[in-house]
Amino acid sequence: MANFHFHAPLPSQIKTPVLDKNDYDNREGKYSNLKDLYKKETFNLPKEFKNVKDFWETAELYGRVNERPYLIYEFSLPKEFSDEKNWKIGTGFLKQHFGDKFVYNVSMHNDKGDSPHMHVMFYTGELDGIKRNKTDYFRNFNSKNRQKGGLKKKGSKFSSKGGEVLRATRKELADYLNIYLEKAGFEKVSSESLKAQRENALEEGDLLKAEMLDREAVNIDGNVLKRLKKDELIDGDKEKLEEFEEKKRIKKLKEKVYALKKELNQKLEEYRKYKEANKNYIDYFEDINDIDIKIYKNEQKLKTVENSVFNKMTDGEFSKSLMQISEINKRLKKSKEQKDIIAKDRLIKKLNELKKEILEDEVKKEEFDKLKSQFELNYKKANDKLINKKNEIIKKLKEKGIDFENNEEGSINYLLLLYDNSKLKFEEYMKYAENKVNEVEKELSNEDWDNKVLDEITDGEYSKIKQRCENLKSELFDEEKKLDKIKANFFNFKKRKEAQEAFDKKKEEFEKLSRIKKNLEKETQKDYFKNKKSTIKLEKRERINKFRLVANNGKIAQEIFKMWGATRNLESMNLREQQIEEERYEDLERN
Repeated sequence: MANFHFHAPLPSQIKTPVLDKNDYDNREGKYSNLKDLYKKETFNLPKEFKNVKDFWETAELYGRVNERPYLIYEFSLPKEFSDEKNWKIGTGFLKQHFGDKFVYNVSMHNDKGDSPHMHVMFYTGELDGIKRNKTDYFRNFNSKNRQKGGLKKKGSKFSSKGGEVLRATRKELADYLNIYLEKAGFEKVSSESLKAQRENALEEGDLLKAEMLDREAVNIDGNVLKRLKKDELIDGDKEKLEEFEEKKRIKKLKEKVYALKKELNQKLEEYRKYKEANKNYIDYFEDINDIDIKIYKNEQKLKTVENSVFNKMTDGEFSKSLMQISEINKRLKKSKEQKDIIAKDRLIKKLNELKKEILEDEVKKEEFDKLKSQFELNYKKANDKLINKKNEIIKKLKEKGIDFENNEEGSINYLLLLYDNSKLKFEEYMKYAENKVNEVEKELSNEDWDNKVLDEITDGEYSKIKQRCENLKSELFDEEKKLDKIKANFFNFKKRKEAQEAFDKKKEEFEKLSRIKKNLEKETQKDYFKNKKSTIKLEKRERINKFRLVANNGKIAQEIFKMWGATRNLESMNLREQQIEEERYEDLERN
């Protein structure tokens, strides 16, 4: 949300000497070490002056005694925009405000990249096109003979004790900024006081905005900030700075709550309308949700299928040990007890022994591989059925004119349906969506695309051939060693012949499969292969975008839960402060 700040002190409030102020704004002289200057420029400077510093020096020397020769504007710019755009906006406003009749110097600062603002020094003498010596510009105005006097002062155009001019200029600036903010789709700013803005919001029935505006204004004496930069704080400055930072924190918090609540309310309204328009199809959405959660659970089981097999083959001992380790880990997060560390090491040793016992025994290893394949097949079959069921539902929805997937509306309303059903269910799906994004992104970064596409083209045969080639290569290496040993035994002719035939047969199979594999891999040079590869990548990107959309929309709601908690804490703090204050007054009355 854009900040709005406009400061224009009365002439009597300006204490800084003109040349010191010029150096500060333009980051010159003793202020040249400050690195927050974006750009500076002088406008409408008469050609008699070599630069703006020359102008202010002359004004100081030849202007009225005991009179500050300059006035000040200081105003913030929207941090939502770039420095380049803010410079264009700020100078555009000043050109509109001053025209070509007044000399003014503009400096734009942006400390840490998040506080763009402009400092403006200007002279209230109105340029009239009459050529003068540079010292004559600052003489008293002569109404009868303008050539013999200086510029006519227009101080009342820029400053007034009653504040009417200041309020008019504030509004002029706010209106100018709002043209750009509204065009970019950002929240508009207001030149009115917080109290007035809140009253307007209540009149318009915007309770969210009224709640945001129910706070103290964020302001501080600029001299305190200057002393802070110089590390020259005086008594009372520390307390003022603490109060200033607390007001900023509350403002930021309230604006964040407002933005989040507003966005969620918009999405809830979208959903309400959508739900009403499609109330006959809600059951379809619920069915899809249940299916997706089941698919997700099966996919998680696939990732830990080996553990499931180990558990089955150890009559539950494997899972029991894993659960015990999990419980110990929870305790270790709180405190590092030696007995827990020892117990964990024993359990890990036990798990490794259970694995070793199975994997190093040929019979048990064969059973392990068989069970693992069966488990994987069961989960995949279950998921295939679920996916087919989901596709059938989506097809029915499309026939009824509802494009459930691959668009923002579908994702938002799916998410909000879950939110509508239960917070727990909603959070479960959120986790699912985020895991899906991570999963697919990992696939994208680690994918062997050539093999993937070759598999798709050959219905999985390429991977089988590749794996068989790798196995045969390993087997041939072992067979060759055995053959060499047999050949060393000169008298065992029969055994030598059999071993040689077996080796040659295996070698022939390996060479044949290698040729097929090589020919398939040549396909990667063809255009249709490359197109297929791009299509698969695009599909994965679309999957990521779909799940990311759901996850991001869900984060809005998650933030809401957090921020609502924060505002409740804030309200409690404010209430407690009021109570303390009331108790203090009661004590004073008693005394």
